[in-house]
Amino acid sequence: MEISDVVYKTLSGAYLAPIFGSLYEVKTYGKENLPSGRAVLVANHISYWDPFFIIVGINSKKPIHFCTLDFCKLSRSKLGKIQASIMNFLLGLTGQIVLDGSRMNKAAFRKIKRVLEDERYLGVFAEGKRSHSGKLDEFKDGAAYIALKTK
Repeated sequence: MEISDVVYKTLSGAYLAPIFGSLYEVKTYGKENLPSGRAVLVANHISYWDPFFIIVGINSKKPIHFCTLDFCKLSRSKLGKIQASIMNFLLGLTGQIVLDGSRMNKAAFRKIKRVLEDERYLGVFAEGKRSHSGKLDEFKDGAAYIALKTK
C-alpha cells in the first residue's frame, strides 16, 4: 500500500464521508455496474465539489485517482501561487494526477497507465475543465484516448 493510499483513505473515510453525509444526501445509481478492476470514470465538472461527490457516491475501497490541472499554471497572483502550490502538494499526496497544462504529457500518461495497470479507478472530467456557466461544455477526447491506449 502506497503512502498516497493511506492519506486518501484517511481523508475520505474520516473526514469526507461524514461531512458530506451530514450536509448532503448523496444518491448513487448504477454503482453495481462498476467493474471490480480498473475503470476510467468519466463525469462532467460544474463544481469544485464534484470529485468529492464522486468519491463519496462510489464509496470505493480503493482510491480514485483524478486527472487535474496544475493549479500553479492557473494562478495569476503571488498569493494565489502559494495556495496553488499547497493544493498541488495535497493532490499529489493523495495520489491525484496533476497534468502539466491542459494537454496530457508523457509523465502524466505514465502515471495514468500505472493507475490502470494497478487495477484502480481513474477519474476524468469530460470537458477537461470545470464549467463556469453550469452548462456542459464541449467534451474533450482525453477520456477516450486514455481508454483506447490502455485498453
